[in-house]
Amino acid sequence: MAWETGLEFMSMQNYIAKVRANPRRKAAMDRASARIAVQLEAKMGETIVSLRSRHGLTQQELAEKSQLKQSYLSRIENHKCSLHNTTVSKIASALGCTDEKICMAFSNQWKYLENKKA
Repeated sequence: MAWETGLEFMSMQNYIAKVRANPRRKAAMDRASARIAVQLEAKMGETIVSLRSRHGLTQQELAEKSQLKQSYLSRIENHKCSLHNTTVSKIASALGCTDEKICMAFSNQWKYLENKKA
């Protein structure tokens, strides 16, 4: 079962890469990501997901820019792991913002998820 999920994930990543290779489709996806970022920020405050979305990046693209694994970024965005200083710096550099902004975004995300549990 996990093997099939891995294959489905890779085929989805290949499809997204193929769609984003078309400049018009990439532009449309970037506009949609920006709108999603605004909605996320209104609900949760600025988070790593909203920062990434505002920059029009997929997890895979941010992973490549930050030299991190996509699966690690997914765990960060879903608050399944904590951030290390080097990770913060890599993400901040890839998104063109400060380390403090990344830490605050991670904190906002954590607060939202904790409040949702309650």
